Amino acid sequence: MLYDHLSPRLQHTDLERPVRALAHFTAAAEHLPQDERPAVFAAFACHLQDLRGQALQWLERAVQRNPRNCFAQVVLQRLRAGAAEPFGRDVTDAEVAALR
Repeated sequence: MLYDHLSPRLQHTDLERPVRALAHFTAAAEHLPQDERPAVFAAFACHLQDLRGQALQWLERAVQRNPRNCFAQVVLQRLRAGAAEPFGRDVTDAEVAALR
């Protein structure tokens, strides 16, 4: 088509990125057992692959590792509530206040 060069093309490798990311974050979570951040990122990679159960497990692990991580707690609540895009927006003050 005349305008094909203007629209981005989805490459096969784009579909593999969450899979590769999950492998990397899983390894990071094993090497950094006290750090919740690899678990949060692993949860996001699972979410991108529609692996809701695994995303929940990773977020639960993140909250266990650091119960003070408000982002992990709020996203976990959003995911449990069935939010379509639990990672898709900033955590609000109201959501943080509801944690207490």
